[in-house]
Amino acid sequence: MIILTEQMKKDIAKLKGNKMDLSQWEEVLDEDLWEDGELDSEQVKEKLYQEVVRQGVWKLIRRKDA
Repeated sequence: MIILTEQMKKDIAKLKGNKMDLSQWEEVLDEDLWEDGELDSEQVKEKLYQEVVRQGVWKLIRRKDA
């Protein structure tokens, strides 16, 4: 079961209405994700899980035409 915070619910509602203010978001650079090569792929997977799922600090987005 996934428990959503109120902020996450608001963010989801914005996404559904396609009204998300992208000026508040930035791309996570490879250097930040891999911590300048200090992490291996398993550690990066754990970092993504923590940032996206557990903490809700990062959001996943994709292009509609991808």
